[in-house]
Amino acid sequence: MTLIITPIFQGLGFFFVGLEKEFGWTRGMLSIPFSLARVEGAILGPIEGYTVDRIGPRKTIMLGLLLLSVGFLWFSWVPNFMHFLLAFLVITAGGALGGFMPLIAAINNWFRRKRSTAMAFGMLGISFGGFLAPLLGIAIDEFGWRIVARSFGVLVFLLIVPLGLAVRNRPEDYGQLPDGDVASAEDYEEDEPEISIPARIALKVRGFWLVSFAHGMTAVAPVTLGIHLIPALNDAGWSLSLAGSVLFAQALSTAIFQLLGGYIGDRVRKEPAITVCCCLQAVGILVLAIGLSVENGSIIYPGIIIYGGGLGARVPLLTSIRGDYFGRDSYATIMGFSQIPMNLIMMGAPAAAGFLFDSFRSYTVPFVGLAVLNVLGGISMLWSRHPSATSTPSMTSKSFWTLPSSGKQDVV
Repeated sequence: MTLIITPIFQGLGFFFVGLEKEFGWTRGMLSIPFSLARVEGAILGPIEGYTVDRIGPRKTIMLGLLLLSVGFLWFSWVPNFMHFLLAFLVITAGGALGGFMPLIAAINNWFRRKRSTAMAFGMLGISFGGFLAPLLGIAIDEFGWRIVARSFGVLVFLLIVPLGLAVRNRPEDYGQLPDGDVASAEDYEEDEPEISIPARIALKVRGFWLVSFAHGMTAVAPVTLGIHLIPALNDAGWSLSLAGSVLFAQALSTAIFQLLGGYIGDRVRKEPAITVCCCLQAVGILVLAIGLSVENGSIIYPGIIIYGGGLGARVPLLTSIRGDYFGRDSYATIMGFSQIPMNLIMMGAPAAAGFLFDSFRSYTVPFVGLAVLNVLGGISMLWSRHPSATSTPSMTSKSFWTLPSSGKQDVV
């Protein structure tokens, strides 16, 4: 996960600055491939999810890493904008197949009772990518973005087999059961009947659409900031290596709150917890926007820490809640279909932020817009509920926060 996240999400801004300096492209123009990648995600999402459920996370990851390697090697040689566009689409396709979706699908297969906590630990690679981001900035400052991209492509190629073999698809493949249980499969099913909702049914469930909407509205922020935060800091006079320290602060906050979010998600209803996390993320973006507008590091750092906290806490909640709602059998396919509304929501944000900057020479307007989208996404989760639930608990009742008895969701 660290291998995927560092250059694609945490490190995008560093490459962005290098491309801008070498080719003189505007930020609106540079943002177009990132927006088109969201269209690609909407189209390929269901295919990726179906692939994971059919051939397993291991083979999917190996295929994705191969594409990622080819994409970065191509990217390191791009002579013009069209080559950059195509190479970037290969990179994002490889990142999707080799990273987030198959990994969380594998975790979802192995855990039920502590699913949120397991996903929180499993996705710590996202935070570790932030810890490595300052090194990426230093490397690009020292050697140039082309050499760094080329080196990364070679590194990924060499790690395809070792990383792929480290992934295990399902516990049943090894004579085990989820959560490390050792009882026979028959006793396990009798004790804890497992929910299993196919994708075609999930698409008719209100919770599917509300979770997808909330996820898309809040994922707009990391997608956009991953591209524009480093250039914004660079505009304020920060070197790439110093700007990397902001990503380090975000990563530290994200890691801590990610574990906290996973812990909380196994003990309270996830829906209101997600709302709180999304609003925290929005507050952080607003503080960050203020800090950037006045070019004050003493405001920028608290803003990025608050933002990282909200982001870290919501990630395991939004991924594990789909497992709670729909089970293990079609998890990746359902996650893939949710990529359609999510990416349609996200696709215009990076380009819009770039063009707004080109018009106003400031990121204040787009960053405030991101905060508003986060709040709207968080509030929408208040109307979501488990497929077996007949109503949403009142916000004034104790049951609004508490899980059903024994801490387990009802099964349909």
